[in-house]
Amino acid sequence: LISRNPLQISNGVKHLQDEIFELNGKLAILYADYFERKYEESQAGDLYISFEEGCTMDMLRRFIDRMAERSKIACGLLKKAEDEYQYVIISHSEMLKPYAKKLNEKLSGRGGGSDEMLQGSFKANEELIRAVLKETFC
Repeated sequence: LISRNPLQISNGVKHLQDEIFELNGKLAILYADYFERKYEESQAGDLYISFEEGCTMDMLRRFIDRMAERSKIACGLLKKAEDEYQYVIISHSEMLKPYAKKLNEKLSGRGGGSDEMLQGSFKANEELIRAVLKETFC
């Protein structure tokens, strides 16, 4: 790479950027289909929890917002590392803001939000997160 002239390096970088853009577009389509199937297969209820990997937080947030139409409270958790998750919790019928501090304390979390949406991160394993969410919202 060092023996290349600057124009070749620039063209190579542009080519890689174009490839990444195309692959991200394909990934977005695949996740849209995946989340659509999950939505169609879901049942209405008080609490919906989804643990995911590989998608973007924006993709998960859109899905969880849609799930909040079927469930009183919908929670999406995106794995970032071992026992570390980004979260989004959405409700169109419950006030969520009062729960933020309690969740953050119990799950070594950071974050907050509004009455309709909480977001941030938890440092806990899936089993503990699931148990605390059920204890808190059910």
